[in-house]
Amino acid sequence: MKRCYIACLSRGGSNLLAAIMHNNPAIYAVAKRDWCRFYKAKKLNSAGILKHVDETKKSIYFRGGFHKDLSRIEVLMLDKFLEKDFGFGIPKGDQVLGLIRNPFAVVNSMHRYGQKYKFKEWVMNPAKAQRVIKNRFIPLIRYCNSHKAAELFWFDDLIESPNRTIEQISGFLGINPHTHKSFAEVFDSNGCVYCGSKFTTKISDCSDASNVLLQRGLKYKPSGHFFCPCCKLLTLGYGSFNPHKELNEPAGWHELPGNLKKQINAVLTNRLGRDAAAAFIKGSVTTEMLRSL
Repeated sequence: MKRCYIACLSRGGSNLLAAIMHNNPAIYAVAKRDWCRFYKAKKLNSAGILKHVDETKKSIYFRGGFHKDLSRIEVLMLDKFLEKDFGFGIPKGDQVLGLIRNPFAVVNSMHRYGQKYKFKEWVMNPAKAQRVIKNRFIPLIRYCNSHKAAELFWFDDLIESPNRTIEQISGFLGINPHTHKSFAEVFDSNGCVYCGSKFTTKISDCSDASNVLLQRGLKYKPSGHFFCPCCKLLTLGYGSFNPHKELNEPAGWHELPGNLKKQINAVLTNRLGRDAAAAFIKGSVTTEMLRSL
């Protein structure tokens, strides 16, 4: 059984990618809270992880999710592999899938989230923005481009052309691609992971899926979520990701304060060159360009 790590920054779209790939009958996407315990215990093996998710019914979803036939699994997709993890050493035969979101959008998402939910660690200033790009974003690109078992993919392609991106990623993994129609189609076809019952929809603020909100006594705006009427459980995604909403164009980043834009552009220009920095600003980046940086 193959293992593939999603390398991505926070607010970079890894939860969305993992959920889309989890729809493939041959892939089981496992959240970091579950696979990392095996790494820390120095027992990072596929059989142990698969046994754990079989017993606990855990997946990329914070709670719930749809039933999967584990006998068909060919790839364990492990989310999320952060820049601070680069030193742990990828076991021979494992792969790394680097998901790169526009750095302006990453910083803007952190900044908006920090302001909205009073999470000061993500409220940006020029020095913080510089550290995100210099110490996290650029090392992520450099790591993936230097690792022989890694490939980079552009987040915007996943949103704009999901099935083409799925096909490319599946080719990288060496498995048959699946066609993404909708999360609703997958959940309706497979039923509850615990009991197999058909899902319905229930409105929830799903604040218990975010430690940041729980610690501050805050809530997300109520919205629809997949709900098992038998188990009385909602399928919640991490943070603001909600499969019930399908694929949506993320909020733009052009409202990002000018001083933060200037700082990000300066670091990108200094480290990656003027042309690359301009491409990120214009949104004209391609996966092929990322792999050449």
